[in-house]
Amino acid sequence: MASVVPNESVTGEVTWVPTGRMLKGTLVKSFCPLARHPELVYHSNYFQDVFVGAEVFVFAMTKDGRWCRGYFCCRPLPQSFAATMTVLGEQVPDVTAKTVLLPRKYIHIDEQVTVDTMDFFKSPEEQDFRDFVDTACESPSLYSSLLRDNSTDAVALTARKPSKPPFPYFRYLHLPLKEELSVMLAVLCSHIYAMYSAGEFTIYEKLTQLHYQLDAIRLKLEYGLTTAHERAVTVHSATTLLVKIAKFFSARGRTNRLITNGAPIVPDPRGYEGIFARSSHTGELLTFEGTSLRRLVADTMLYGLTNDPLGVRRQKCSPERSPFAFAKTQLLIDFHKILHERDLSEHLNLHKATLTLYLRTKQVILTEPVSVRMDASDGARDALTPVLFTNIPTETVDNNKIYLVVAVTEQVRISFRGKIDSSAFAAPFVLMDDTEDRMRAHRLKRGVSVGVIDLSSTFNKYYSRPNSCVAHKLKVNLFSAPPNAQSKESVPHFGLAEKFGWGSIVDNLLNDSRNGIIINPRAVAITATVKELAPEECKSELPLSTANIPTAKVLEGLCSKQEKCYFTLGKISLSNVTQKVTNIKNIMIKVFCENNEITFCENVNERVRKEWSFLSVGPGETIDETIRIGNISPDTVNENITIYAYLNGFLMARATLPIVKCGKIVEYDSSTVVQLFSAQKRPLIDLQIHTKYYGQNFNVPTIIQEFAELAARESIPEGNFVDECKQLLSGVNELDIEVLAVYFDSLLLNYIKLIELVVIKNVDKLPESLPKMILFSLVLFLRSAMSQTEHHNCKEQFYKIFQESLEGKSSLVSSNIGYSILWCYNVTISQPAIAKNENCTHMCSMALYLYMLAMMCTQKEDEKWEEQATQFVVSSCDFFKQTDKSASKGQIALLENYIAWLSVIGLHNEPERLISYTSKIFRSCAVKEKVLQARISDLDAEEIKYLDVKMLLLRHVLENEYVYKCIFETEQVSEKITQLIVSSVNNIFDVYLLANSAQPPLSTIRLANSSFMFILENSKDKYLLRNMIRLIPMCCKIFLILRKYCKKSDSFKSRRTFTELFPTTMTFSYVSMDSIVNDEVVEEVLLELATIICQLNKIAWQLCGDSPSFTKVIEETRDSALFQTGIYLQKMSSEHIHTITRTIKLLFRGEFYSEKKWLGITALFARTGLNMLSMCKDFMVSSTNAPESGSTLTDSIWIDYLKCLLMVSNHKVCALVKLAILPRKAVYFITGDLEKRASNLLATCWTALGKGQFKKELAVKFGVGEISDRQFRLISDHPILLRDLFIFSFHKHIDAVRTSCVVVWSLVVNVWVKFGSLQPLLYICIPELYNGYQEGKLNVDDDDLNKYINCVMYTVHMPSDDPLYMAVLDMLKELIGFLQIVAEAYKITGQEEFDDDRVSRYIEMFGYLLNANQPELFHKLISDIFIHSIKKRDHVQAALSLELLASTYTWDPNDYLDAIPYPPLPPQSSFERKEYLYKEAARNFTEGLKPEKALSVYKDLIKAYDEISYDLNGLAFVHDQISQIYTELQSVDRLVPTYFKVSFMGFGFPNSLRNMMFIFEGLSFEHITSMHGRLLKLYHGSTIVNSQEMVDELLMKPTMGKYINVTTVEPQFELSEEYAKSNKTNMINDKVRMYVENRNLRTFSNARRLPGSKGVTDLWVEEYTYKTVSTFPTLMNRSPVESVMKRKLSPLENAVKSLQLKIQELSGLESMCYKTVKDQDDPSNVFNELSRNITGTISAPVNGGLSKYKEFLQEPVCSQVDSYELRKLVAAFDELAVVLSRCLVLHMELMPATQPRDTHDILTELYEENFHEEIKRNNIKLSEMSLASLMSHEGLRTAGRTALKRPLQPQSHEEVLQRAKPVQLAAAPDAPTAAFGPEQQHIPRGPPQQQQHDGERRGRVRQVHQVTTAVAEDAVADTQFRSNPGSRRGNPGNNAAQPEPGVQSLAAHLATLRRFCWGLEAVWPWSIGRDPQEVSLLTETAAVGRRFEEVAEDRGCLSIEVDGEG
Repeated sequence: MASVVPNESVTGEVTWVPTGRMLKGTLVKSFCPLARHPELVYHSNYFQDVFVGAEVFVFAMTKDGRWCRGYFCCRPLPQSFAATMTVLGEQVPDVTAKTVLLPRKYIHIDEQVTVDTMDFFKSPEEQDFRDFVDTACESPSLYSSLLRDNSTDAVALTARKPSKPPFPYFRYLHLPLKEELSVMLAVLCSHIYAMYSAGEFTIYEKLTQLHYQLDAIRLKLEYGLTTAHERAVTVHSATTLLVKIAKFFSARGRTNRLITNGAPIVPDPRGYEGIFARSSHTGELLTFEGTSLRRLVADTMLYGLTNDPLGVRRQKCSPERSPFAFAKTQLLIDFHKILHERDLSEHLNLHKATLTLYLRTKQVILTEPVSVRMDASDGARDALTPVLFTNIPTETVDNNKIYLVVAVTEQVRISFRGKIDSSAFAAPFVLMDDTEDRMRAHRLKRGVSVGVIDLSSTFNKYYSRPNSCVAHKLKVNLFSAPPNAQSKESVPHFGLAEKFGWGSIVDNLLNDSRNGIIINPRAVAITATVKELAPEECKSELPLSTANIPTAKVLEGLCSKQEKCYFTLGKISLSNVTQKVTNIKNIMIKVFCENNEITFCENVNERVRKEWSFLSVGPGETIDETIRIGNISPDTVNENITIYAYLNGFLMARATLPIVKCGKIVEYDSSTVVQLFSAQKRPLIDLQIHTKYYGQNFNVPTIIQEFAELAARESIPEGNFVDECKQLLSGVNELDIEVLAVYFDSLLLNYIKLIELVVIKNVDKLPESLPKMILFSLVLFLRSAMSQTEHHNCKEQFYKIFQESLEGKSSLVSSNIGYSILWCYNVTISQPAIAKNENCTHMCSMALYLYMLAMMCTQKEDEKWEEQATQFVVSSCDFFKQTDKSASKGQIALLENYIAWLSVIGLHNEPERLISYTSKIFRSCAVKEKVLQARISDLDAEEIKYLDVKMLLLRHVLENEYVYKCIFETEQVSEKITQLIVSSVNNIFDVYLLANSAQPPLSTIRLANSSFMFILENSKDKYLLRNMIRLIPMCCKIFLILRKYCKKSDSFKSRRTFTELFPTTMTFSYVSMDSIVNDEVVEEVLLELATIICQLNKIAWQLCGDSPSFTKVIEETRDSALFQTGIYLQKMSSEHIHTITRTIKLLFRGEFYSEKKWLGITALFARTGLNMLSMCKDFMVSSTNAPESGSTLTDSIWIDYLKCLLMVSNHKVCALVKLAILPRKAVYFITGDLEKRASNLLATCWTALGKGQFKKELAVKFGVGEISDRQFRLISDHPILLRDLFIFSFHKHIDAVRTSCVVVWSLVVNVWVKFGSLQPLLYICIPELYNGYQEGKLNVDDDDLNKYINCVMYTVHMPSDDPLYMAVLDMLKELIGFLQIVAEAYKITGQEEFDDDRVSRYIEMFGYLLNANQPELFHKLISDIFIHSIKKRDHVQAALSLELLASTYTWDPNDYLDAIPYPPLPPQSSFERKEYLYKEAARNFTEGLKPEKALSVYKDLIKAYDEISYDLNGLAFVHDQISQIYTELQSVDRLVPTYFKVSFMGFGFPNSLRNMMFIFEGLSFEHITSMHGRLLKLYHGSTIVNSQEMVDELLMKPTMGKYINVTTVEPQFELSEEYAKSNKTNMINDKVRMYVENRNLRTFSNARRLPGSKGVTDLWVEEYTYKTVSTFPTLMNRSPVESVMKRKLSPLENAVKSLQLKIQELSGLESMCYKTVKDQDDPSNVFNELSRNITGTISAPVNGGLSKYKEFLQEPVCSQVDSYELRKLVAAFDELAVVLSRCLVLHMELMPATQPRDTHDILTELYEENFHEEIKRNNIKLSEMSLASLMSHEGLRTAGRTALKRPLQPQSHEEVLQRAKPVQLAAAPDAPTAAFGPEQQHIPRGPPQQQQHDGERRGRVRQVHQVTTAVAEDAVADTQFRSNPGSRRGNPGNNAAQPEPGVQSLAAHLATLRRFCWGLEAVWPWSIGRDPQEVSLLTETAAVGRRFEEVAEDRGCLSIEVDGEG
């Protein structure tokens, strides 16, 4: 030992020197002292086996620096999980802190690491409590008194261990993410082991995968293996994985976590399932001080509900601050390889192939085609060039599915042999005459295959991710058209004909049709990588250069500035010729133009050509190929193209097609068919064509030309100009949207010119209505052009013109007419009837564009412009005041455009003016809203939308760049800004008031939440914020109202989608929940309001610190004129306290969010709730201490307040130590040290409750002067407060323990002064401690208990000679004793195998509850045990439970007990209740075949009747029952249980079992191997140890795991000395032995052989005697061993002992054989056991059996031993011989027919040979013995006894005779049926009842006699009765023959007779000595019964079963 421990520690002289601070170290060498010296575990708890790599924290060293003392972070080993995690619901083993001694040289200490320690976890010291003791106190502390007295109480109650620094629970507080990942990996390992041990293999596999993924991320971060961009992605992956792991933790216990909704909730006290938000950049946990609460709550919700919160956040569309936000995206496609069939690899020949690809929706082609040529022959990746699609509108992506079309084509060279022979062609296929090159085609383009794939999932709308540049691998399956797509062809009907061939493939694929498609083995698929790139405005983020990449933009279509003419070929067919009569395989179309300027091309990246060859197809197929015809001059009047048709490569038809005619491009619709003529001038080819023109040079509509001419006039001509304008404007407004989009810029210019012409140049000549008419037309034009979402190009053009005008580059106007446009608008909108005009909404929706147009048309701002611009706002405000419903649409349109208008006017206005405009708008809206508030219950959808838009506008206004800077970024806030903010807040609360309506507009309230939160987050003015604090009570009230509505509308349901918090758009975007998440409930509006309340409290904390106060805030803001409306708190009242406490309770109820999982939000609510309670403190204290003010608070307010305070304080987010390391860190970042604040608040409030009643004498004696009756009244009326207080005191926080002890001590003094006893307080404390334990909140361990005891010792001050002194000590013993039981109970794991240990602890607890006058819980437990035992038919355990319950009552007949529900007992006295319980217990003992226990109970009843109540009837009843039991003991067949001594060893068992010995009661004749199996099944993961040497080693060297040693023990009984010396000893039978053995059974023994013996005569053994705590039978069938005694047995004593044990075993087998015969059970099992025992006894194969002990009877041994002991040996041999003789008879009777008779004969011969002397001495005649004689000897034929031996039950005579069926007797009164209660007493207790009972009895006796006699006579006279001598059988099992009819009849009579005999047996005792006539009748009846049974036995009827009776 000296080599492993410091010498000083052994001698007690060691001196430890503190290190000054905690030092972190790592063990570099394993230190295992217990492996070498296991006895050290008993020397000190500081010795532990610590292995290399262990984390230690050193706080002290020896003087020489050789040894260290510190904390060792002990991680659980795998065997710990196997021992404790066999089922779910157990707490996962976690890192535990152990104080250890370690050599300094084994530890590497890092001096540079600072270990964070918290002072509030330190051990208590006396100086910490001085401030809580009154300064006048003169008494010492209890700690000092006990130490001074050095009494037993001091040893029991004080803990004098040296103080040590607290364990560094926050050692990872400031470590980065990579260190947290290491911690998480360790936690993950624990859960992996736990899930495996619990059988959750699905979660085990998932967690294992997550472990590897997380470890890979940790390595990247640890060693810096990433770039900056990759690090961001890696950090995001890490945070996502951490949340995913927590979700899998919460999924344990579910068979299918994806679909199971009703899975059991597994508790999570450590917070492993907690969800916490992290920074998306660094991965660090979010903090309260450094993070926006809106983000903290929103991110926590996203982390908890989605699998990619950052992606969802990026997916969220920001609000369109301007209608000119044109988001575009780009798509990069990189092709890898074309796949083909393996067999065709050598014949691909695709090196000349071309890939043509484009994007489209299902209806519209989006982009022009792009071609990619293949240069390699194998289609490899290097041969394919990436393609970039740009300019893709996100709106198109959001509203449509986007498809990629890929077409593979190839060029085929055509070879001709020789010259062309015209004679080889037959009509109509005649070769046309042309040049040699044109007469035949040299190359042919044909299609290989086409593929279509949906790319929607690659866009942000469908796939959320942290980075937009994420690639997706795709595989595009390719298909082709079958050859000869149309076998028959007649004259086609174009326009109605169905598509066939190549051109139909894409349509078929889009429509999921399989018709007309096949797979071409040359190209079956193509692989590619698709990546969405950043929008165009973020081009700087593009990851690669796109200079050399083919690029295709989305078709600009109508708004394109380029002139484009598209030419498409459709279906091609032979004209009037069927394909059957031709050999035409392919047709190719070629086009060209004589004009060399005209060009043709198909793809954007191809060079233009002078001629174009289309794809070749077969006759009847569709080509569906489009080319672009370019370079058509604007001056072209007529232009034609020539179309050639090549059939099988030869030119056979052609036609000329005009494309420009009379200066207009000819646009052919899709049904146009062109015929190509052959050389014979006959139609040969029918070709379907389609052309489409985009541009402004050709085909200009007439109305547009006329409108342009009108606007171009210099002056207004004479004539009807107004009518002309009206007609043209009407025509322009009727133009189709496609025409408007093409000519948008020119039309806009013409409108401006027309306004200039009308307003500027000719003002006096025209009426005033004309400008308004033009304005309305312009509004309709703008609305038509810009309201169509698919034509954003019009908006882009308008915005581009606007930008050019701001830069002075626009040439639209040359004059200053902007003010005129505004004037027209102002005049129009100001008309009173405008709201009812149908164009009102159009005017309002286009107001923004009109204002922008006015700015564009203003060259220089002047007074006119300023006047009209100001009037623009005024007229809009006037319009907002209109309350008519018809104005709502226009008002909504104005509000929707106001934010964009604000951005526009901000270009030339100061921010102050913008704020002024905004204020005017909101004031105007207030006029309308007053009307809405007057009818809040009748708001229609339009009005709600109006409110929605207004709230959204408010948010956008505050976010506006100009407004934000002016309001939130200025150092000094002006009064106007303050007014705007106050007005905004008032508008928000006006919306909140709508919550009182029957259907609150939740969307409006949510938008209001968004605006209010924005104000709170960004406001910096302290004056403003201080007033905002006064809104907290009103916000709480709104929260309560909305919560009530949500509850009423059943909104608290789980769902699969949710919306983001604090929305900023009108349409809330829904997000799907993660598939792992189940049963989550989230109500967004309540969560937002709760976050707002948190933000207001954060403001209070920032301004006032940890002690904010509503009272102080009201006082400081009393003069704030702007904040005097009803929504601001003006004066505190009890109603406000009630509102706040209710809100806090609902925040923690978890109805609207996952309170148990989203611990980040829960922690925030805890801090908020405590802050609100702190803000109420001043009001509570002042109202309590100043009752004259008239604001005295009621007790109910104080109760709510204190309950709420303790509820928050006891939440698991406040008990930081009980959380795991990472949840603890995350919660601390949010809450800080909440328990300190809660402790101070609790102490202040408790002191305030005692103010005003200071008693100096108490302060001097006890240190407590201010106590009041109110304090005790609150606790006594609401004891839950005391429960919560005790729970609070075990949080390991020094302030919490100290405050709790101070409160309890003041209660002690209060109760002592009030009652002079502490019993009333104890009656409250013990039950509440138990309730706290039952709730699972009172978590107590040994360290906590020691800490609490020390704090109590330091808190309590009193003189040692005061009467209170001993009362306090007694109370502490009770409390600490109970808490110790609680601590021990927590050491018992929750597996089913430890249920018995748990019940034992409960029974101990209930003993304290009984002492505390709280028996209800004890009664409930006893009732549960009783019912459970009855259901299992375990009457013995049921009786034991009733006996235990009865022991809690006294024999007092004069008191009165109320009725109790468990078990149901009526009102009665203690005597009656105990009497009844004893009788029920005795009855159950009898039914359970434990008559000895029943006798014990009846004897107690005799003593009570004889000495207390003098109840003669009771004595008669009890003596009768005792008589019956003694009679039964002589004949009843009982099975003897086997008893085992079981030892539990190893650290796998809890302390309650470890190294403990128990005696277990096993089954009858149970083998030890059976007990092994039962124990292994009960204690999972255990190992059976058989070797005693190994047992001793395990006791000395305990190891991990669970080890069990089982040995068989025999009950030990003692006979009286007189009986032992008498001759009766030889005659003792098994019944007497069993009685003596089971009486007061608590001693057992077994023996071990001592080495060195050579035979039985020198065989010495050691006998171990075990004495148990309880007598058997006992509850739970086991009892701990109380003492063990060892003694040596001499060889002769051992021989006698062995013979006695064998006799006992054979006697038990004999009884079992009798029972088998009578019950007609299968005898095979008992026969085998009997045969084995007989053989081993008579002549064992080894050692000669028990006959070897006869050596003691031979010389010279017999003369050397004690004669008395020798006589005992002889007597034992005699008894053994007698028992063996009976067993041999039974062996013969039970022998199966298949067994040879010789085996039995051999046993008989050996028996007679080996026991010759005993047989002779005892006159044993084996040949004359039979089964019948043996059973007769057992008393089975005695009259009145049934062979079944039913348990005796006290019954009335009526009940006895009622059972005698089928004879009908007179009806008897009904017996009582109550389960419990004295009504069921079976003995009449009054004289009148006795007389009536006697009369009825006599009548029943006569009937019994008559029926018995009649039955016997009928049976004898039965004609079917005849002799059956062969009825005796050797095998009464399944092979028994059916009895003959006569025997069957006799058996039926016998069954009837026996039922009467049962009645006779019950009636007999009551007739003795009363009525001689009755006695005579009964005696005669019994004789008849005996004679009848003899006859029946001779006939073999005793073993026949009739009607369930045997």
